[in-house]
Amino acid sequence: MKHLLISVLTIILSLPVFAQYDFKDAYYINNSGDSIYGQIDYNTPSKNSKFFIFRSDSLSPVKKFLPQEVKVYSFINSKTFVSKNITISDSVRTLFLEYLVDGVVDLYFIHINGFDNFLIIKNGERFELTNKEIYSQNKSSKRYSNQYIGVLQYLMQDAPSMHEKINQTKFTGPSLIALVQEYHKQTCSPDQVCTVYFRKGEKLNDVKWKWSFGVSLDYVSSKTLIGTGIQEFNMSYNENPIFRIIESNISSTSKSTYFSPGLQLNISRNTKSSLQIGLQYAKSTTANLNVTTLVTPISWQYDLARYTKVIPYIQLGLTGNLYLNAEFNDLYIIYQELEVDAINPIYGPNITRLLGDDDLDKSVKLQYNIGAGIKTYIFKTHIVKLDFRLQGGSHSYSFGEDLYTLTRVKVRNFVIGISVFL
Repeated sequence: MKHLLISVLTIILSLPVFAQYDFKDAYYINNSGDSIYGQIDYNTPSKNSKFFIFRSDSLSPVKKFLPQEVKVYSFINSKTFVSKNITISDSVRTLFLEYLVDGVVDLYFIHINGFDNFLIIKNGERFELTNKEIYSQNKSSKRYSNQYIGVLQYLMQDAPSMHEKINQTKFTGPSLIALVQEYHKQTCSPDQVCTVYFRKGEKLNDVKWKWSFGVSLDYVSSKTLIGTGIQEFNMSYNENPIFRIIESNISSTSKSTYFSPGLQLNISRNTKSSLQIGLQYAKSTTANLNVTTLVTPISWQYDLARYTKVIPYIQLGLTGNLYLNAEFNDLYIIYQELEVDAINPIYGPNITRLLGDDDLDKSVKLQYNIGAGIKTYIFKTHIVKLDFRLQGGSHSYSFGEDLYTLTRVKVRNFVIGISVFL
């Protein structure tokens, strides 16, 4: 088994990698003025302002670029970002600003420190548009500063007919873009072109849910502890046990190893986390007990890295176990039944009860599921995972309603799993 896992891991690491994130056709312009075409990962607004991840094509390795290294990066027929020095909290930083409008005045957007910020440039002079929240002294109410209204009135004073429209402009991208476009129409020369880079309603990062199906094979090393006894509440009027166990070989510790094949469903978005649901078949064989189980693991998985050939992840979840049938090998209980309920009770003769499939409680039993693993992408869309998990839990049930026995089962599984998603 050890040599098999090493061989599989070696094959996985030798295959080409395809990180399934939100890569779009794009280009960037370096500081020398050269345009480089390929694909760029569309990230969150905050990360888009700090860096971008580029690859020449789906087979190429990825490379990270900072604002100091390039002038512009742009998604084809979509959003454009330019590198600029801006002052934030009295310090100058070089960041990527989303270019919204190129006209008589230029309009930019950046999301930083949890807030939306707009920057407007006219005749080479920069002005920040803000709309800060202002709270009352006891913080029972708030209002907005509307600072951006005053800045816009100042910058567009050469178009007096727009005064009222400026007052009604909202502090949003579409509203500010519409205002700047109108100002351009009223003040620009006939040969001056206004370019709008903003795409209304387009959410590149709003990737739909991705569903992928796969197959899996688990190698399970299991340890089971079983203990049984009479339920304490099954007592007679004089507090004598209705049944008492004389002898039993049910209490035991057993170990087993087995393979568990199954089907898997992986649900994810353009994030580091995903949900994996499985349906597996397991047959555990020990000296005294053979159990066939339908296993349903449900786990949340979180990637610890991005843009790497091999991606490590952790997982946490629950595993449901539905016992289908059981074969008991000479497991028995020898017990006596109360015949005379008195201070000195009288019990009947020994009764031997062999346990069978009908004695097994077949309701779903839950176990915790925790582990870690690695995954990689092959052939553009396929995911291969290798993980290591611990599963465990304890539950109680009765062997035979007529005996009122309380049996506690503790299970600990160490699982090595291999799965391939299509």
